[in-house]
Amino acid sequence: MIKIYGVASCGTCETAKKKCQEFGVEYEYYDMVYRQHYLQAVEANADMTKIPIVIVDGEYIGSYKSLLSFLRGVRYGIKGL
Repeated sequence: MIKIYGVASCGTCETAKKKCQEFGVEYEYYDMVYRQHYLQAVEANADMTKIPIVIVDGEYIGSYKSLLSFLRGVRYGIKGL
């Protein structure tokens, strides 16, 4: 499962959600304006200077560019991205 942590005013966060939809991948979005969501991202040892924060199967993978690499890997069957 992909978890995207971001904020409503972030265009890149919206694009990340749309890319998941385009690739047909399930995701959950969490608005970090809520303390509990912010703390979940902190607990995942995410780089808190970049949003969106992307977590796949409980592991922090990075921000938007990392999400794109992951989605392309899923689509083309490439493991270990």
